[in-house]
Amino acid sequence: MSVNVKAATLTNLVKYKTDRASLRSVRDDMKKLQKDFSKTEGTIAKAKMQADKQAYTAQMQQQKQVQQQQKQAAKQATVDAKAKQIEARKLAAAQSKAAKIQMQQQQKQASVAENARLKERKALFDIGRMEGLNGAQRFTAARHAQNLVSQYQQGAISLRDMNQQMAIHMTQQKALARNQRKQAKQSGKKSKYGRSGSSGWLSRNVNGNCPTAIIIRSSRCISRTTNVRHFLTGNF
Repeated sequence: MSVNVKAATLTNLVKYKTDRASLRSVRDDMKKLQKDFSKTEGTIAKAKMQADKQAYTAQMQQQKQVQQQQKQAAKQATVDAKAKQIEARKLAAAQSKAAKIQMQQQQKQASVAENARLKERKALFDIGRMEGLNGAQRFTAARHAQNLVSQYQQGAISLRDMNQQMAIHMTQQKALARNQRKQAKQSGKKSKYGRSGSSGWLSRNVNGNCPTAIIIRSSRCISRTTNVRHFLTGNF
């Protein structure tokens, strides 16, 4: 720098030298930095956007998964409830059927017991009133009748079969009694049992006992000490 003084004028001359190449380099570096910064900012924004998108996608997938699970759970609950209802109906039907079968069995057993009781009572009463049979024959006839009743109670024979066999048995016993009365009449001998069926036998044995125990209804019996009148009249 130089100073020239001319008259009263003072002039300052400033000279400088600029390194344009360095300035250009700096400017280029700044532009590059700005460009890189812009690029980085865009990358970051893009990355953030991508991350947000992925997070949203994951959230939606999870939500969809939860909804599917809830839907599946509701569907399974409906299926289970329906299965339980079906099972309950089956159980109720089975119980109803079992109760019906049990009631039918009880009714059948009651009917069998009543049929057996009535048939046995009638058979013993008729046998007791047959004129012409002795004590042993009455006992044998009564025991056979009771055996038929017992077979019916145990299910070995049907009611129809028992009735048929009982009818045959009673017919045979009546025929036997009739033949013995006829023989006694032909021989001129008065029947020691009288004309009143079992009345003569009863009168002589009213204080007597049965020859032996007679099984009745497979669970009750007429013991040796049972009065004969009770046996013949069916009061046992």
